[in-house]
Amino acid sequence: MTSTRSGRRPRPAPAGGSTGTVAGLLRRVQALALVGVLLLGVLGLAGAVLSLRATSTLTDELMPVQSANDSVLQALTDAETGVRAYSLTGLRTTLGPYFAGIAELPGHERVLRQYAEGDAELAELVAAQEDAAQAWLDGYAAPKLAGPGGPGAFDAELFATGRARFDALRTRHAAVSEALTDRVVAIEEDTRRRLVALVIGTGLVLAALLAGALVGTRRLDREVVVPLARLEDTVHALTQARQGARAPEAGRREVRSVAVALNELAEAQERARAVEEQVRDELRRLDAARTDFVSNVSHELRTPLTTIAGYVEMVADEFEGELSPRHERMLDAGRRNVERLRSLIDDILTLSRAESPSTDLQTVSLRDVVADCVVDLRMTASGRGVDLALAQDRRDPLLVLADPGQLSRAVLNLLSNAVKFSPEGGSVEVTSRREGEALVLTVADHGIGIPAAELAQLGTRFFRASNAVDQSIPGTGLGLRIVQTILEHHGGRLHLASVVGEGTTATVRLPAQAREQGAELQGPQPQSEPEPQPEPEPQPGTP
Repeated sequence: MTSTRSGRRPRPAPAGGSTGTVAGLLRRVQALALVGVLLLGVLGLAGAVLSLRATSTLTDELMPVQSANDSVLQALTDAETGVRAYSLTGLRTTLGPYFAGIAELPGHERVLRQYAEGDAELAELVAAQEDAAQAWLDGYAAPKLAGPGGPGAFDAELFATGRARFDALRTRHAAVSEALTDRVVAIEEDTRRRLVALVIGTGLVLAALLAGALVGTRRLDREVVVPLARLEDTVHALTQARQGARAPEAGRREVRSVAVALNELAEAQERARAVEEQVRDELRRLDAARTDFVSNVSHELRTPLTTIAGYVEMVADEFEGELSPRHERMLDAGRRNVERLRSLIDDILTLSRAESPSTDLQTVSLRDVVADCVVDLRMTASGRGVDLALAQDRRDPLLVLADPGQLSRAVLNLLSNAVKFSPEGGSVEVTSRREGEALVLTVADHGIGIPAAELAQLGTRFFRASNAVDQSIPGTGLGLRIVQTILEHHGGRLHLASVVGEGTTATVRLPAQAREQGAELQGPQPQSEPEPQPEPEPQPGTP
């Protein structure tokens, strides 16, 4: 079987499964929908055209013709009114309606004749109406106007003739009106039939579209939606680390490809998880070995170091006042290096414990931890002539989830740094506060500061600021690394801002614990005492 570019061999479709693609199915559904929309558009356009034609025929042709037909009768009625007025009065001035009606009559008759062209039945009725009108004019109106008018000129026979001929005119006019009305009804009926046919056709198209949509939806459900839902279930099962969860390889080709890839990914994850577990066990073993090594080495170093320190002090006591200045300097150098090695061993042990994830997490009041640390260092600060000032809101305990001993160690390192690098007569300002969802501790000194080029290197193991080294300020270069490690394990971070010769400000941010979660704390709580440790040597130049 030919391999694909990804290196996986394509798997055959399951028995009874579809070999088509989702794209092909969607294209067919889209084509069906497009045809249906086009048919509906054509039917709608045809209905609009038919309605427009019917309306145009009625408004532009038949209605003007009907109006012209009514105007023919009205014109002759006006003429008859003028003749009757002349008959009664004999005054020619009363013939105004007659002459106006006679003047309008030819125009209205011409409209009727033009419309009736090509329609033999209507043309015959229109001609009969014209003949009746002319018969009334020739047989009554003209003779009456030719003679005298007035009461004494009444001619009963002529009057009877005129009335009979006008009645005949009305009959002819009614026939024409009825014929025109029949044509209006015929147009409306034809339009109605066409619209009914369009509605039926539209209904059939909609029914076909609905049936197609139903069939397409069922196929989409069976071949796309259901397999995708099973894929989703498999993904959820894999995210919950359920071993053996696999997706059924069913549905359209793309869906099956995704299922195959997901199953291969699950298998790869299970293999990786097994390897990861082996690596984790090995790391645990190595970490335990490292801890044991650090403890053993520290113990082995402390024993001879204690012996050396004892002999140094013994020599100093035994030969007190008898040593030369040269020998006194050698003895002081020995004391200093013994203390330096002791501080280094203590810091290495502290860093080793800080790098191990703490399991003694509990709700702690940062306010109380800071206050206790300030009290512990205030005597040391006073001995160096440094004022240690604390500003806190006593109403807010500033609750945080932490290891009390580790948190105290970090705060002590920052405070002792600030005190150590402050000049005699200087001051250190310590503040703690809440900022939104974070607790903020700030330690600011006015000491030697840190060169700007070296700020990025602070926190590196055994790194010390150059100005601290130049001024022979003691330290191991591990204090700030200890602080950063403790804060990282508590979800916090440390920011340093410093200017050489002006001082350093250290800002600690820790995630605050929700107040309701620490509501069980009633007032200040006693903090667990950290194991006895010598005062750490923080990073030179950092608070």
